[in-house]
Amino acid sequence: MALRVGTPVRLPPASRDLISQLIEAEAAAAEVEDVVFTALASAQVVLTQHQKNLGALVIDIGGGTSDYILYVDGAVKQSGVLAVGGDHITNDISMGLRIPMTRAEKLKIEEGSVTLGNSLPGETIQLKDDSGFAGKEIERETLNTIIHFRLRECFELLKRQLDEESFLNYTGAGMFITGGCSQLSGIEHLAEEIFDMPAHIAHAQTMSGLTSAFENPQFSTAIGLIKYAQAVQSDRPRGGFRRIFGKFFSGMR
Repeated sequence: MALRVGTPVRLPPASRDLISQLIEAEAAAAEVEDVVFTALASAQVVLTQHQKNLGALVIDIGGGTSDYILYVDGAVKQSGVLAVGGDHITNDISMGLRIPMTRAEKLKIEEGSVTLGNSLPGETIQLKDDSGFAGKEIERETLNTIIHFRLRECFELLKRQLDEESFLNYTGAGMFITGGCSQLSGIEHLAEEIFDMPAHIAHAQTMSGLTSAFENPQFSTAIGLIKYAQAVQSDRPRGGFRRIFGKFFSGMR
């Protein structure tokens, strides 16, 4: 007896040839059900229909890319991908402070901020000794400066792409930042400065029950993919996603 398992897979926008090659992974005992743009999946659980109608911009900042989607009058007007994400910030920290990538990632998450000028003069962060690492003292303002300028570059490049059309002028609900990198302290203030509109840190809004684990913006895309699968499978014969995730779907609205 064979069991058919349907699993939503996150894919960035790509050429038809590349998508076709990825779909051919079916030969490796997996069947591709659908291809979904990351920012579209995130928007399904980050935005309400009212916000889409008012006009809203969603920016999903992941590890390797920053994806965006813009709604006006409830319809998608612009979308795209920028090949800059949280991993690039980690690499900048690692190179600039001359520390291992693993320590740079931990430092970014636990101590990093996008805001400049908030540190006390001479304030430092002490990195403890570890296997293969002798420890180091880091100036907090130096860390924040590295993070600030990489994110500033990211937002400025995104705005340049969006300014190719005029839809940013119709985003009455503002912008919503999600993804793992959105948890950096002060990121919304930098976004407001560059885009000249209200910015909000956003997470999935559609779960009921034990929601604390799903209120992390890092999971917006994953939850959005599951909701997308639920919507698609409702029009297909029972099986696949419905059978495997049936109980999980029952907690979604």
